[in-house]
Amino acid sequence: MATWKSGRFRNWAGPHSTRRHQLSGAGQLCLAKGRVLTTRDIGVIASCGHARVPVRRKPRIAILATGDELVDPGALPGPDQIFGSNSAAIAAAVVAWGGEPIDLGIAPDRVEAIAAAVDAAAGADMFVTSGGASVGEHDLVRGWLATHGFVPGFWKIAIRPGKPVFFGLVGDMPVLGMSGNPVSALVSALIFLRPAIAAMLGLPASEPVF
Repeated sequence: MATWKSGRFRNWAGPHSTRRHQLSGAGQLCLAKGRVLTTRDIGVIASCGHARVPVRRKPRIAILATGDELVDPGALPGPDQIFGSNSAAIAAAVVAWGGEPIDLGIAPDRVEAIAAAVDAAAGADMFVTSGGASVGEHDLVRGWLATHGFVPGFWKIAIRPGKPVFFGLVGDMPVLGMSGNPVSALVSALIFLRPAIAAMLGLPASEPVF
């Protein structure tokens, strides 16, 4: 606190003054790692004199919906088509969980379209699909991957909704395949995608909260 006297400022420590190094001292931990930075954290970092700190890059999550029955929202659906909602919902969840979504659109039920989508996902930190994860005639995603270097981790989980889910690797890229049913897809995303993103961000494991 400063007061004006005889043409000069006189400094004195009042009851509401902050002394030098009262907020943090030499060698004191400024902020622990393993957390999502908030506006408050940024202020604390700046008050400790740090202009830059190392952080994790947001994981890039490639998202693909599959199915001849799907059209993008805003398009005109045919007589046997519906609006695809999974990609929008999963992308919003990815953003909320700290990732960066890459929308690969909708692939029709043709193997060449699936192959093109896998190529487009190259460079992503994770490839997420909805639809084509079961054993029906038009469930092509898992079958195509199985013949193109896919190393399975698991397939089908004893949950409902969300049973037809698979996980594995294509090269170094993790692949999570989920049901095309919107509720099943979101349940699978909550249980499997959210902790995967947290792990890539270096965050501690926590119970799913949707």
